[in-house]
Amino acid sequence: MDFVAESQTNTTTVKPWSRFWARNFDYLSHSFLIGVIWAFIDMKSLDEINNSILSFLLMASWIVLDGIYMYFFGTTPGKKIMNIKVLHSDGNRLSKSISFKRSRLVWLRGMGLGIGIIEIVANIMGYNRLKKEGITSWDQELDLVIVHEKTSLIRYLICPVCVVGFICLTIYGFM
Repeated sequence: MDFVAESQTNTTTVKPWSRFWARNFDYLSHSFLIGVIWAFIDMKSLDEINNSILSFLLMASWIVLDGIYMYFFGTTPGKKIMNIKVLHSDGNRLSKSISFKRSRLVWLRGMGLGIGIIEIVANIMGYNRLKKEGITSWDQELDLVIVHEKTSLIRYLICPVCVVGFICLTIYGFM
């Protein structure tokens, strides 16, 4: 049996919420870490930067970090917590070019460029496609397979709790 057929028999359902929480954990945890480092180095410039420019810089850094994680480790911290692996359909880890292309496609199609209402629409469209067809457009285009291994309740709750925590810390930090 080939890898794709084997992974499909081991994974009977798609898990869009696991992917959503993992992605947001990755983006928000890295944004928070970058913000803390930036504040430590030069708090004044962090206070003075335009929020739109800051959001763009954080999103750009996420694209790069996501590609790096996928290439070197085959997963990201959020995906690791949620026991999600992204592999080429032959079972191998992603090449460097595919890792970075996937990150850009997730940013464009899955996160709507990080732009307010467009991001909400992109998330809804991605969710509906994943539930209906079992694969996102970017994973299908790149011939990738998503493997969801069994996840304990504790591990499953880590990402949502951290995401809510990062959002609260961000809101509190801007008040």
